[in-house]
Amino acid sequence: MASFPETSFTLLEKLGRLAPGQDEAAWQRLWELYMPALRQFVVWKGGERNADDIVQQVLVKLVDVLRTGQYKAEKGRFHSYLAMMAYNEVHMQHRKDQVRHVDEHVPRPTS
Repeated sequence: MASFPETSFTLLEKLGRLAPGQDEAAWQRLWELYMPALRQFVVWKGGERNADDIVQQVLVKLVDVLRTGQYKAEKGRFHSYLAMMAYNEVHMQHRKDQVRHVDEHVPRPTS
């Protein structure tokens, strides 16, 4: 499995200060740095069927996390925080799939 890249705290700080729509290059840099390793992690944790969707969900949530200052470097490594976000998203996707699967087998009422 690929490892997460070295975290650029200056990039994270910059992204946290940007208003929506600002500095697309910085967001692109974050995507290029983390997407491959994040996708591999999601697949490794069992999210292979929906890996691209899960990665996108994690990165969408990450935007909010960075903008609201929820991630604090002093509380732990960024890649650990990101991995936990991905793990939680994989788990939520599995739960949704289970509900859908059960729902498919529940007979519909007839009138």
